[in-house]
Amino acid sequence: MTGPDGTISAQVAGRVRTAARPVSDATLTLTDGAGIQVARTRSAADGGFVFTGLRPGRYVLVANRTGHRPQATAVEAPARTGLDLVLRRPAPDPRPPLRSRLLQ
Repeated sequence: MTGPDGTISAQVAGRVRTAARPVSDATLTLTDGAGIQVARTRSAADGGFVFTGLRPGRYVLVANRTGHRPQATAVEAPARTGLDLVLRRPAPDPRPPLRSRLLQ
């Protein structure tokens, strides 16, 4: 894709899902090699997302949704479209809950 000023721009696109269904309203954050946030968006009702107008290069994409473990993956733009990010629920904590007492 070429921008209005003649520079090459790229995109990263895909879907966020669980094992069984799309995940809507997931936060997707794209960072560059220095860890600086380049873009941020939310997934649509069908889990779809797209980042456009990117400079070609390598990025880290992090998908997160309340109640799920974040998923990070390395992507290269413009080569990566049709990404399939699978979010999983965290495993239950086997430790008993902490109890506290006020000492006087």
